[in-house]
Amino acid sequence: MRVRLLSAVLGLSLLASASHGPALANSTKSADSDIVTRVKPKLKPRQRHRNITVQTTSISSLRYGKPDQTRFGKAVFVGGLVLSSPDRWWGGFSGVEISPDGKHLYAISDRSYWLQADLAQSPSGAPLALTNARMGELPSSQQIPLKGSAQDDTEALRIDWRRGALAVGYEKQGGALLYKAPETNGSLDLSKLQLLEILELDKQSPPLRANKSIEALARIPASLPYSGRYLAIAERAASNKYQDDRPAFLLGISHRSIGKTPIGHIKAQDGLDITDAVFATDGTLYILERRFSIAGGLDIRVRRIRKSEIRQAFTKDANGPNLLGGDEVFKLGFAHNIDNMEAIALHIAENGETYLTLLSDDNYNFLQRTVLLRFRLDQ
Repeated sequence: MRVRLLSAVLGLSLLASASHGPALANSTKSADSDIVTRVKPKLKPRQRHRNITVQTTSISSLRYGKPDQTRFGKAVFVGGLVLSSPDRWWGGFSGVEISPDGKHLYAISDRSYWLQADLAQSPSGAPLALTNARMGELPSSQQIPLKGSAQDDTEALRIDWRRGALAVGYEKQGGALLYKAPETNGSLDLSKLQLLEILELDKQSPPLRANKSIEALARIPASLPYSGRYLAIAERAASNKYQDDRPAFLLGISHRSIGKTPIGHIKAQDGLDITDAVFATDGTLYILERRFSIAGGLDIRVRRIRKSEIRQAFTKDANGPNLLGGDEVFKLGFAHNIDNMEAIALHIAENGETYLTLLSDDNYNFLQRTVLLRFRLDQ
């Protein structure tokens, strides 16, 4: 979703701009054998990519007026960065992934550009700088730029590190693009992306709003049924009402059964919209949410849904409510050094600590910033 934060009233105001599971299946076959919409490149690659320069400013304190506060709810703030670049492709980041070792960052923007960079970090996991940064255009099935297609409002990113496969969620009708990327010198090379499959969400009745459809994409881990497939979550219900629960769909079973019926709903809480989600390997789902109002300002929240609750939804009768609630990890607002946080990633360090990394969408607005924040979760 594209949101604009303008300087007004409390210092920032938000203008919404147009951005935009099947019935439960009993199959538990491997996702590797699923055939959805397989496309073959027909033309020589024409998408562009280039090196860019990224400037960073450290965020050492998250709470204004309380520089020593590091604990926020069930997490500890370890550090952050304000990122900027003179490159005209820069900005609008709505999906992010961090490599398992924490040393590489990958992101996509809602204008169908990709970013990859090396991420320097301190021994405590605090991000220090982005180096060797590159940006490029996501390719379509013909290996030409995706921009201008029905899938170009790209909102989410998930990476299967073992296979070097990327899933990019998109809004409008909603779905996911599955890419393959080769590995070079220990990191994925996004300049050589190849589109393999398109997982399309079936048309809903009533339909999801084009700019409120699939906003979050989470790859299901081996600890849950349907592992290797994707849980796609709408930013808002088809009614477009804040108080209505958000539908979640299962992508990647077969083309006949993709997204005809939600596999469950994420319970709406306090009027926050869902902007991203990520699974931990233990089956816990972490959801990033955001809310803005002139009166209340900007709020973001990370919510977690336990494995037991997810498993119950995956195995329950599809006609049941399958309502997923969860509990709050932390919530931040205007008293904190945040921006329009839209993307979330999770990685586990060598010492076993679990980290969440959040990235903001600046909507290509000079009054907004690209902010990267990192938290260590309580064990």
